[in-house]
Amino acid sequence: MRSENTFGVRYAIRQNKNKRKDYSVFARIACNNSPERELTIKGSFPPEDWDEGKGWPHLRTKELREFATHLEKLKSKLTATFQELELKEGILSADNIKNHYSGIGSDVERVTMLQLTKLAYKKFACELKKGSIKNYGATNGYIERYCKLKYPAGDIPLRQLNFNFIDGLFTYILENPVKPNDPCHKNGAMKHMERLKKMVKWTGKNGWCDKDVFAAFSIKFKRKETEYLTWEQLQQIETVPLINPLHKLVRAIFIFCCYTGMAPIDVQSLKPSQLSTDMTDNTWMTYTRVKAKFPPGYHCWKRPGRFSTNMASNQAPLIGRRCFTM
Repeated sequence: MRSENTFGVRYAIRQNKNKRKDYSVFARIACNNSPERELTIKGSFPPEDWDEGKGWPHLRTKELREFATHLEKLKSKLTATFQELELKEGILSADNIKNHYSGIGSDVERVTMLQLTKLAYKKFACELKKGSIKNYGATNGYIERYCKLKYPAGDIPLRQLNFNFIDGLFTYILENPVKPNDPCHKNGAMKHMERLKKMVKWTGKNGWCDKDVFAAFSIKFKRKETEYLTWEQLQQIETVPLINPLHKLVRAIFIFCCYTGMAPIDVQSLKPSQLSTDMTDNTWMTYTRVKAKFPPGYHCWKRPGRFSTNMASNQAPLIGRRCFTM
């Protein structure tokens, strides 16, 4: 079977940044989409003895022919290192091939699916909000349970990842809800697959997995029509009697969001310093949306369900300065 991985070694000559300004010969290792790595082969090499077009020394003397033979052997050794890593399901990257050839690390380094979920969670925890990273924890939970069910070892080397794993995981999520009374429907399952796709894409940049296993898996969401409250329904919510103080607080935030157009998370983050009053006694809120970073717009609330804005018609009123009267 033909390998899906790519590997190559080419030689080049480059002037050194030392006092002598002499030249050295380098081996440039390329593997899949990982960044190239270099090995220094020979220093103080005369540039006139090198053929730039062929990337090879001229063969006009015995010493140069022996050096060319040395380059051939080196290329064979690097190729053997690549083949060994490929056979043992190791990480196929130029950096890993260079390290193994140089004797750095005696064991073949591997990354498994469950190791990926832990590494990705640690990485994204520094980049995403608390609510978003919580969803990655749920996705990782599904992946862990699926691996334990499908594979005797309870895990799978990342380089063995294929379409069968992706499609099987999607079906597993639909058929095995975490809570019996709260099944995960198609859109919810697609969100889990979307997170896994992001993790797998990250592995490709690290040289851990070069195959695009999501190429044949289409992530599609079923459009759901948004339902709107009528003015009469909103008034009923405002006037319904409540005893629990927490319920009253939740209702107050919900009504406030309906009148101002703010997201609940933005209301929770609102500070007194972000409120100001103009000359006509209108109260303005200046804030930035938690989930999106856009230049501020200016919104003034006139009556329920209506806003006047100075933003362009094609710009969504996601953040900004709002005026409201209660």
